[in-house]
Amino acid sequence: MQCLAFIITDDRYKKNIKLLIDSAVKSGCSIKCFLTDRGVLLTEDKWFVQCLLNNSNISVDICEYSCNINGIKERIAQFNYSSQFENAKTVHDLSEGDRLINF
Repeated sequence: MQCLAFIITDDRYKKNIKLLIDSAVKSGCSIKCFLTDRGVLLTEDKWFVQCLLNNSNISVDICEYSCNINGIKERIAQFNYSSQFENAKTVHDLSEGDRLINF
């Protein structure tokens, strides 16, 4: 199964990201998301969070440091809060044919 990975560093593109995720899920792709920098602000957007939670084929990692410096207090149990190591791991674990999109 192909993987589509997202590195999300900004909170301005949530509709585009959702459309890409929905399309990839319908195509049978697995999805990996890593939110960092201002991308972690999307964890406060109920609509965006629900879009991620509604798809079982998605793993979501969140940069804990970015949450702290952006004042994000709430943690979502289904998401993995960790370090930038998860960012590097997401890229490293991609196989030939997988794709990475950076927002």
